[in-house]
Parts: sequence; C-alpha cells; structure tokens
Amino acid sequence: VQTYAAHAIERLLLVRHSADHKHTAITKNDLIPHAQSMFDNLFRILTSEKSYENEYVMRAVMRLSSALQDGVLPYLNQLMDKLVLILRRSSRNPNKPNFNHYLFET
Repeated sequence: VQTYAAHAIERLLLVRHSADHKHTAITKNDLIPHAQSMFDNLFRILTSEKSYENEYVMRAVMRLSSALQDGVLPYLNQLMDKLVLILRRSSRNPNKPNFNHYLFET
C-alpha cells in the first residue's frame, strides 16, 4: 500500500494543468501547507526495516522537493539529515540502483 501511495503522490505532482500545459496542476502553494506531514510520512516509510530502499518512496521525496521549489528551504536541514542517514545506510550495501539514483537526484 505504501508503494502505491508514494507512486500516486509522485505521479500527481507531474500532472499538468489542462489549460496551460507548462504548469503543473498542483502548485507549490498547494503543497506548502502539507509539506511537513508529507515529508514526515515518506521518511517514516524509508526508516522502516521492510521498506528502507523503496524507490517509489524516494522518487516521491524527490518530486515533492522539486515541486516545492524554494518552498523546500524551511525543511532543508531536516531533509539533509535524513538523506545523509539514508545515504550512509545505502552505501554499505547498494543493491537497488534506481533507489540510489533518486536519492542522489533529491
């Protein structure tokens, strides 16, 4: 279920506005009130033993960070701490190349 939810979030953040295909339907102003809880929940999945290398969750983190643009700045310290921990854990046994790719893209 977590994988499907993360994939849905990632895909929804890519949906383009129907009248103007240059802009996404969900803007950074739509995301800012929910960003903290979204990051918390996505990273909660990544810190569990069962799904600590879930590439769909990492892709959702990457897409959320990108969609927030400069709205990600208040969360940057928290994000960097968690991403560094994930990178350290992943570097010990890098067995999911897509996960590692999205980790570095984030």
